[in-house]
Amino acid sequence: MDELYERLKVVTAISENHFEEVKPWIGSIQEFMPGQEIILYNLGLSKTSLEKVNTFCDVQVRDFPFSSYPNHVRDLHTYAFKPIIIDITLREFGAIFWGDASIRLKGSLRKLLPVSMKHHGFMSHLHAFDPQKQEEIKHQYFFTHPKLYENLGVDRTEYYNSGGMAPHASANRQLYVNGSYIQNAIVQPMLKCALEFRCISPVGAHVPGHRFDASILAILIYKNMKGEWNKTHNDNLVFDDVVYLRKNTIGKEKVKTCLW
Repeated sequence: MDELYERLKVVTAISENHFEEVKPWIGSIQEFMPGQEIILYNLGLSKTSLEKVNTFCDVQVRDFPFSSYPNHVRDLHTYAFKPIIIDITLREFGAIFWGDASIRLKGSLRKLLPVSMKHHGFMSHLHAFDPQKQEEIKHQYFFTHPKLYENLGVDRTEYYNSGGMAPHASANRQLYVNGSYIQNAIVQPMLKCALEFRCISPVGAHVPGHRFDASILAILIYKNMKGEWNKTHNDNLVFDDVVYLRKNTIGKEKVKTCLW
C-alpha cells in the first residue's frame, strides 16, 4: 500500500468557468495529502488563470491535446475528455483518483486503497442501486438516453428490472488502480464509447436528460461488474469519510502557492 500510495496521482480537468471552484479542491488535497502530485488538465483557462494555477504547490498543469482526438471532444458538454484523461493517466501512473472541481477531501485517499482492491481496483460513491425504487437520489436510468444501452450492448428493460443490481456510481469522484480486470470492465469500453460521437452522445441527447460519461459508467458497472455492490453491501461509509461533494467556492480549504 505504501508503494501504491506513492504512485497515486489526483487528477482533474478544468475550463475557465471552474477555476475558482477548483481552488478549494486543490487546497483540500494539499491539506490531507501534503506533497502528493496533482495532475490538472487545462481545458481552456484564460492566460491569467493559467498563470495563477501554475503557482499552486504540487500541481502539474497539462494542456489537453484536443488536436489528437475527434472534433466532438472539444465540446466539453459531451464530457468525452474525462474517459480519455482517465485512460492516459491510469496507464502512466498505475493509480489515480479522478475528482471534478466540486470534490473535496476530509482525509487521505490512502485509506481507500485497500478497500478498492477488494473490488478489482475501483471505488466511488454509489448513489442508487435499483431504478424502480426511491433511493438516495433518482437513479441514473432516468438521466440516460435509451440509445446508449444499445450502444453498450445492454438490454434497457433488463437493466430496469435488475432488482438492485444496477449501482449508480458518482462519475465526479472515482478511484482506479490499474489492472486487466478494471481496464476490460470499465476503462477501455468507456474510452471507446467516448471517442465515438454517437456512442457517448446519441441523437437527441442533452443535459439534464442524459449524463454522458456518468451514464456510460453506470451501464458498464451493471454489464461487467454485476453483483459487486448492492444497497446493503457497499463501501459508501468508508468512501464518504474521506471524500465529499461541494459545488461552490466557499470553504476553509485555501490553496497553497509555491513561487520558484
